[in-house]
Amino acid sequence: MKIRTCLSDFARKHGHKLDGTLVLFLKNLIKKWIEPRGATEDIRRRGFILNVLLLGSIVLLSSAWVYVLQRMIRLHGETEGRGAPLWLIPSLLCIFVVLYIFSRRGYHFLSSRIFIFLYFIPSSYSLYVWGADLPQGLLMYALIIIMSGILVGTNFSIFMSALCSLTLLFISFVQIQHIVYPLVYWKEESFRYGDSFLSVVTFFIIFM
Repeated sequence: MKIRTCLSDFARKHGHKLDGTLVLFLKNLIKKWIEPRGATEDIRRRGFILNVLLLGSIVLLSSAWVYVLQRMIRLHGETEGRGAPLWLIPSLLCIFVVLYIFSRRGYHFLSSRIFIFLYFIPSSYSLYVWGADLPQGLLMYALIIIMSGILVGTNFSIFMSALCSLTLLFISFVQIQHIVYPLVYWKEESFRYGDSFLSVVTFFIIFM
């Protein structure tokens, strides 16, 4: 009770100072890691969103790589044929770091397009390997179209919509005609929290 009273007195006396320090810290953090460079307000806005998405992708990929390593250790390396190739996550992580550096130096135009295609390629790969009806792959296509409109513009968003649609139709055709046989073991596995977590992360990115 005594400790709680002391904490309350401290917060009442110094709360405004702590709030000011926190605000200053957040401003410095944004200026150092997220604030973009650009000649116009629109370019700076797009650059800010790109930097947030790049940093978020770097954090998520780092977490995913830690999870993959932990799973490999737990399963004694028996992950062959299940999930994405082991080289994919660290490769994407390195590319996202390079894109973040480019974006911070003012190359938003180039970085935005490469960033979107880096989402498009793994999404298409997942639909090709695990089936054109893979929920997360379809959700990623929706995310790509939305990001295209926000980061680049309406015309590029229309282009990506057409590209995603044609790619999905092509993948569906080769799988329906049994030219390619997707891995559908995931349909027989029990539902896990990790499946919902991927969707929640995608929703969060769309929200941003």
